Amino acid sequence: MPTLPDVNLWPDAEHALDYLRRADSIPHRVEGEATLLEFVPVEAHRILDLGSGGGKAPCAREIGSSACPICRA
Repeated sequence: MPTLPDVNLWPDAEHALDYLRRADSIPHRVEGEATLLEFVPVEAHRILDLGSGGGKAPCAREIGSSACPICRA
């Protein structure tokens, strides 16, 4: 059985920085984040976000996990 190539590009700093440079221009990204935050209870003090990238939870201390060292910084 052939070995599949590694398609996780997030550990590559240039890939992560490119995403962060253009993140706010991705269509409907802002609306998607706003919709997600509608489901976060106002009284939430912590949020566990797996695959969070830069993370943007304005109402709570976010505990995130990302494969990308640039996004974790």
